[in-house]
Amino acid sequence: MSQQRPAMNPDRSSMYNRNNPGRAGMIPEFAEGVTRFINHAMTLDDFLNSRLIRCPGSVYGYPEKAYQKKKSWYCGSPPSSFDGGDRETISTMESKIAYLNAELAAVAEREKKREEEIAAAKEVENKRYAALQAQLTFLFESGNILPTCPASSDGSDQEGDENDKSDKESEGDEE
Repeated sequence: MSQQRPAMNPDRSSMYNRNNPGRAGMIPEFAEGVTRFINHAMTLDDFLNSRLIRCPGSVYGYPEKAYQKKKSWYCGSPPSSFDGGDRETISTMESKIAYLNAELAAVAEREKKREEEIAAAKEVENKRYAALQAQLTFLFESGNILPTCPASSDGSDQEGDENDKSDKESEGDEE
């Protein structure tokens, strides 16, 4: 597996600053020279036939990068990382987009079914609650069942209160 080199500075100012320290940017002559080279290369058969420019760096031991797309060579980045304009890359991206769109549609369909199931379950629960409420109302109205009260009405609690009072009074007598 080959190791990728980091992308070069797109404006090539690092090359110029190496030879001319303290001066910022490219001199206009360098930029004009690059433009002249590209304009000349665009008239050659390689560019006219396959839209490729022979990279001057291929002379210095980079034969695998001998031809590059004009835009990528000019900006200093490898063609695959810069514009992705070749047909294979575009085809791959289109197939990924189609796959992701299909996945998105499937997820949306599952979510819609889930929401419908939840709505149906709530409807069943509401009907069950309404039926139980109607039965309970009927029982209360018929007198067969009485609602429970917080305090009982049989008087047993009142007797307990009286016993508590008498206990307190007897304790007071002992002192």
